[in-house]
Amino acid sequence: MKEKIKEFLKNYWWVILIILIILGAFYWYQIRPSIIYSKCEKLAIGDAINQYISRAKLGSSSSYSWEMALKQWYNKDDYDFAYKMCLREKGINK
Repeated sequence: MKEKIKEFLKNYWWVILIILIILGAFYWYQIRPSIIYSKCEKLAIGDAINQYISRAKLGSSSSYSWEMALKQWYNKDDYDFAYKMCLREKGINK
């Protein structure tokens, strides 16, 4: 049995190499970006909520109310900025 495996590997090592390259490319271009997008979304929401809370504490304008901060509202511009910065830090430029 071990001889058959050795013979297979000796004759078809290039097939295994191609399969490993395809799997690596699939991970790099499909799975890795989806993981990064998910993590960056969670991070951006947290950062945007924290920005909203800090602005509500300062009372910088009437549009930032403490009640809305407690409901975990956030400003879309803060979210977009944090999301784009996270993607750039992780190597995805969108």
